[in-house]
Amino acid sequence: MGRAMYRAVRGHPLSIKEKRRNTAIGRTRSLVKRPSAMLERTFEAGHLMATTVARVHATSTFACMSFNLRQHLIRKAQAAGRRLSK
Repeated sequence: MGRAMYRAVRGHPLSIKEKRRNTAIGRTRSLVKRPSAMLERTFEAGHLMATTVARVHATSTFACMSFNLRQHLIRKAQAAGRRLSK
């Protein structure tokens, strides 16, 4: 079940309890949002234009494989102590 974050309104700032809750939700959300944002922006897999479900599935699979390969290369470069260029 998803949890919604609280939002401050003009004249009504968030309480300390609400800020802590937002921080906890944000930590979990960031683990999911980063991969999906990269798939949408870098691999242009946010809105698929395909005619069949099989083609959409294949396109999504290749986008996910590309993401995993990119993450592997980034982690390998970090382990070697160098920075991967864009």
